[in-house]
Amino acid sequence: MGQTGRMSDVARLVEARYGALARNEVAVAGPEHAAELAAFAELLPILDDATFVVVAAEAIAASAGAASADGAQHVHARHAMVRAEAVLRHVDAGHAAHCPGVRLYALAYARAVRDTHLDPAPPAEPECTCGARAVEQRRAS
Repeated sequence: MGQTGRMSDVARLVEARYGALARNEVAVAGPEHAAELAAFAELLPILDDATFVVVAAEAIAASAGAASADGAQHVHARHAMVRAEAVLRHVDAGHAAHCPGVRLYALAYARAVRDTHLDPAPPAEPECTCGARAVEQRRAS
């Protein structure tokens, strides 16, 4: 399987979990655009896509640079998906889509997962800066 086949596999995995927008971002970016894709993730306002793009860019770069067999390339992509899932287990994607504080928390946690290659304990609760958490607490009481 060539580089195009690996990119297609990554794009299919992305679409299954994160929808067409994230799939399109990965599909149009070749390995030479991995750094730009990671930088774009910093600005993308939708958490699911941003979180995935951070780890997908890493997987794409690893896939392009590694000289190992195709099976190992698929493992790189799969590990990226696992790390994205680890972040989303600890973050409410709907809240983060409109809350800068929660989005920053998610991106910081995505970097911790990426850098340690593990599923570290999440940092303290994200700081809600949009007021949604206060509204939820008032409704609950």
